[in-house]
Amino acid sequence: IALAGIQATREYFTRIGAPSRLSDLNIGEESLPRMAEEAVRFGPIGYFRKLDADDVLAILRMSL
Repeated sequence: IALAGIQATREYFTRIGAPSRLSDLNIGEESLPRMAEEAVRFGPIGYFRKLDADDVLAILRMSL
């Protein structure tokens, strides 16, 4: 059910012309390590599970 919600959201964004992926904003793989490090520069992020730079990088890669 969660994946269906993600897909529906992406389709909605596409219909209204809004970006739904980092690549839609011309952000490529080469930018992701720095983005991940910046996200956790003050320590791990997250509430239910603490995310470190590797976790954030994995999420960013899925967002390309």
